[in-house]
Amino acid sequence: MNSNYNFVINKNNLKYNIENLKTNFSNYSDIFIDLSNNAFNHGLAIVCDYYKWGINNYFLDNLTEAIKVRSFNRHIDIWCGEKIDLDYVYDAINNDIVVRIYSLDYLESIQSLNLKDDLKIELLISTSKKFPGLKSIKDLKEALKIVEQEKHLILKGITTTLDESKIESLDFVDQTNEFSKYAKLVDNEKVKVILDEKCTFYKKRNYVNSVVLKTLQYGLVVNDSRNFLQKLKDKQEIKKYNLESKLNEVNYKLKPAFLIESYVLEKFKVEKKESFLNYKFKEDCEIGIVPIGKKIGLDDAIEYVLINEEKCPVLKIEYDYMYIILNNGNHIGEIVHLLGDNLLDSINGDSRVFMLKFNNNCKIKYIE
Repeated sequence: MNSNYNFVINKNNLKYNIENLKTNFSNYSDIFIDLSNNAFNHGLAIVCDYYKWGINNYFLDNLTEAIKVRSFNRHIDIWCGEKIDLDYVYDAINNDIVVRIYSLDYLESIQSLNLKDDLKIELLISTSKKFPGLKSIKDLKEALKIVEQEKHLILKGITTTLDESKIESLDFVDQTNEFSKYAKLVDNEKVKVILDEKCTFYKKRNYVNSVVLKTLQYGLVVNDSRNFLQKLKDKQEIKKYNLESKLNEVNYKLKPAFLIESYVLEKFKVEKKESFLNYKFKEDCEIGIVPIGKKIGLDDAIEYVLINEEKCPVLKIEYDYMYIILNNGNHIGEIVHLLGDNLLDSINGDSRVFMLKFNNNCKIKYIE
């Protein structure tokens, strides 16, 4: 366990975000929470709080973590995204976990097991040749026929993998148009038709009844840092592809739900006109060394940290250490907070990639 820093989870802010998103997505019957990768370093035990806040569906990308989540709660629905080896299908059954079906062949292999207990399944549809899944309406009809024949196969949902392209493109529209051909073959009153949170940036498709939240619940709405020319280009793209009527007016009011906590390991003085870390100082000051750096996922986008709620500018972040300018009276051992109030300023690009940069062996501290 790393003792140089904690991953601090603010449950009050997390609950606030969940309530806000439930209101924004009230036209969806079900909201899923993605708990993959140790719940993006929030710890799988956080499922206990999500459940209290009214979330009953959870997505995990591997069976090992799915079984861990089941140990926290016997009442929730757990959906596993990896293709589970046939030898482990019984583990999924025993832990009441929904198994994703990647192909007709895979479903037929499960059928050959002659199950004596119920197995819940989700059908994955391929809406782009680069993604796996059932690749034709014929395959889907055959899969549905197998489910109808086998009393121990329970169809719980149908989904597709969305392209990680920008909003100002036709990819989402093309994929969802293709997906609709498959979705209309299932009863969405009984079966969950699921898309991930990218769909929330577009107006809701009538046939979709469920959405998977990946990082929005953590307050990760990326700031719009585009310059004027980029905004103009994107606006032209939206007009070119006739997307004006398809995009959703998003107005999330979310709070950062986590921060990183470390401390001042050492400090030293630099004098006026002295050069240090490629800076030439105009006055005497004290430099603090914080024992965290790029090896845990930090980057140069972090401009300041907080000590006693006061901003301390960041001079440089190296592999092992962060160097900061201390305020008068700051001492060795004082707590340093970063990626709290300035969290969004530090995200460049995909918020999931940002979350996964941080090491998974840090101590998790919950506050309320």
